[in-house]
Amino acid sequence: KNNFPVGWREVIRRAENGEKHISDVMTEHGLVIEFQHSHLHPDERVSRESFHPNMVWVVDGTRLKRTWDKFSQGQQSWRSTHWQGYFITHFPEESFPIEWLASSVPVLFDFSGLPETVEDQSSKKKTLWLLLPGRSEGRAVILAVSRQSFIDVARRQSQIIDTKRILQEMADLLALQRSLEYKKFNLQRLNFRRGKRFARRRYPKF
Repeated sequence: KNNFPVGWREVIRRAENGEKHISDVMTEHGLVIEFQHSHLHPDERVSRESFHPNMVWVVDGTRLKRTWDKFSQGQQSWRSTHWQGYFITHFPEESFPIEWLASSVPVLFDFSGLPETVEDQSSKKKTLWLLLPGRSEGRAVILAVSRQSFIDVARRQSQIIDTKRILQEMADLLALQRSLEYKKFNLQRLNFRRGKRFARRRYPKF
């Protein structure tokens, strides 16, 4: 929170029913940033996301040591994309805490506070890993974000990322790749059949 002006911190607003909501950070552009270290009940998460539709979570990934172990192992199932820093996976539950997978807003996981006794992977620890809400062609979309980039964007924009646009463009890209792979497969099958017919003509059996 110290990376943002004092006037943006601990902003108090009330819902129509009188319920008080205190935002960790609310920028002058209306972006709400919630920093979460302790366990959060799903009902409370849903309540905050409903009240702050334009928000992001920054989750402390160091609260439980197994979170880092799970994340490191789960990354093996990620696929890189044509967009630098973007990854996709069919199995986000293998990388991230299950309680955050249903979030309706972007969630960034921060592993920078891991002790030195944990296996050193400095670049991963210093990176914020952004999990987009929703799925693209059945795949979760993940973005590697530098801490400074996140702070800079949050200070000057009303959104960290245009989720709907990214998911749609990623879906279009995946659909195109699938179409090209299908055409390639059919071409290979056609060439194989032609080769067999040629072989039968060229080298008849006796």
